[in-house]
Amino acid sequence: MLPVQFTALGATGGITLLDDGAVNDDTLIHYGTNGDDVFTVNTVGTGVVELGSRIDVNASDINALTIAALGGNDSVSINSAAVFAGGIAVQG
Repeated sequence: MLPVQFTALGATGGITLLDDGAVNDDTLIHYGTNGDDVFTVNTVGTGVVELGSRIDVNASDINALTIAALGGNDSVSINSAAVFAGGIAVQG
């Protein structure tokens, strides 16, 4: 597992994750905070994961997604799991 942290991408920045291997077997674990988080997974052709005011993560080339909501009174909206062949798991 490769943890990644980005800083100073700006309010309109974004991250796109690409799987360059022949086998699409990667899993993204998207961590929330201990506060009240609002996750939105827009997978209707886009695979974009939104978390409150954080920058969007385009994970359309990733096989599976895990939302690790952690503490707080969290909300998770998933429009469709079709983009993630390995499915979407919600923890916390």
